[in-house]
Amino acid sequence: MMPPRTFLITGVSSGFGRAFAERVLAAGDQVVGTVRSSVAAADFEQLAAGRAHARLHVTAVEPGAFRTEWSGRSMRRAKRTVADYDEQIDTISAARAAYNGKQPGDPAKAGDAILALLDADQPPTHVLLGSDAAAAASKALNEFGREMETWAQLTGSTDYTGTDL
Repeated sequence: MMPPRTFLITGVSSGFGRAFAERVLAAGDQVVGTVRSSVAAADFEQLAAGRAHARLHVTAVEPGAFRTEWSGRSMRRAKRTVADYDEQIDTISAARAAYNGKQPGDPAKAGDAILALLDADQPPTHVLLGSDAAAAASKALNEFGREMETWAQLTGSTDYTGTDL
């Protein structure tokens, strides 16, 4: 049997962090987590036991929109000081509020997916979670590829040539 793993999870009191921490604990592993209040700390406080043998892998998790409270009660808005942007900000805020609770991503499934990554011998450096994240990344990469092709001659023109060496 594999010894328990220890995870550092930021924001274990709600949303992604909580869903993932619950899955980690259910799998028999340990959580070291960050919270914003002592009340939340009482809910999730598992300290890591040292291990003589440890592997360290880092995976950047890039989620799409998930049904967490990110755009609900967790959204903190700074006081506006420049009225010029009010119309644009109001439009964005209204769209976020209307989308809250309708996001395609399930935080519990994200927790399961992250646990599955952890069993990989060579976990990825980056992973997208959610079909919307995959679509956005694919669009951005395609646009970047087109720009690379368009500007390939300029890009290559900055290299030393045989006579410059």
